Amino acid sequence: MSVTVGNVYVVFCYYIKSPHDKISLCVCASSHFFFWFNSSPARHGIAQILIAAGEHHAITKDCYLDLSGVRVFTPNDIKPGDSRGPVSAALKARILAALSSPIKLLPEAHRQLALANLR
Repeated sequence: MSVTVGNVYVVFCYYIKSPHDKISLCVCASSHFFFWFNSSPARHGIAQILIAAGEHHAITKDCYLDLSGVRVFTPNDIKPGDSRGPVSAALKARILAALSSPIKLLPEAHRQLALANLR
């Protein structure tokens, strides 16, 4: 299935500990790069954006968008109906602001790609 940059997807991740649905933000459609939303910030605390419940209709509780690394879903991982639509302009602006400076764990090429694609 094709994906759209700036859209939120809910994808079942069978390969993680305690397999479950992951809420993710597409940042590169051709490479299927995503940032993950997590219930808690990553232990390292780098580039974790607090997202309030309701900032996107797929976000039902406060969580964190992890900008410290991209995750890849294969085209087979994403099913029709997984898309929950685009993030708001306000949330996109917050993400772009967080990506405006280098992020310690995020490869610079990935940061630049996410910036260019989300603009």
